Amino acid sequence: MSTIDSLVERPNPLSALVVDCDDLQRQRIEAELCRRGVRTVGVGTPAAARASLHADLALLIVSTTLPGAGSVPQLVRAARRCSPLVECVIVRNSSETPLVCLQAVHDLVQPLQPDAFDASVRSAGETQAAMRAVTTLLIGRVGLKEAQRVLRAGMSQAALIRCAGSRRAAAALLGVDRRYVQKLCAEREAREAEEHARLARVTATVRAQRVERRSA
Repeated sequence: MSTIDSLVERPNPLSALVVDCDDLQRQRIEAELCRRGVRTVGVGTPAAARASLHADLALLIVSTTLPGAGSVPQLVRAARRCSPLVECVIVRNSSETPLVCLQAVHDLVQPLQPDAFDASVRSAGETQAAMRAVTTLLIGRVGLKEAQRVLRAGMSQAALIRCAGSRRAAAALLGVDRRYVQKLCAEREAREAEEHARLARVTATVRAQRVERRSA
């Protein structure tokens, strides 16, 4: 088996970043992740965390004990800019309220149980596996520009379905301007109209050929 084949068949383990100024708790979290086969780096400050972000990061676990107002939301947003599919977990005390300004994060309350991160690790693994499946499916079938068009169209349609047809809500979910969603909808409607017209022409041609054969 070649080196490339081995990389394809056995993908790299998940990569996680644990950010907690409490050394003991950070080490406990790192140990739990390592037992699950996750490659883990632990740091204690926001600056060290930002320096440790990378494009292959699959899991970010950050504690609300970090110093600095707004440091946790800023770090989560920075991680998503660096690795858009990263799974984010916020660890907080029971007396603290959830960070409602952050979407699509797991919210865990101390004291943490040994299986507290099982769902996050599983979700991160499923996300990475799904992304590998999509890229494997697209490579060799369509070019990069066509793949981008397919993803834009598919994501916009899925967002509209999830938001019950609301273009404003779909735009917020996609992180784009509402006018861009309207443009994608218009493009999809134009493609559907073109396809319907093509099918109508094919149907008319087939019917004309049948009539011609009967009259011959």
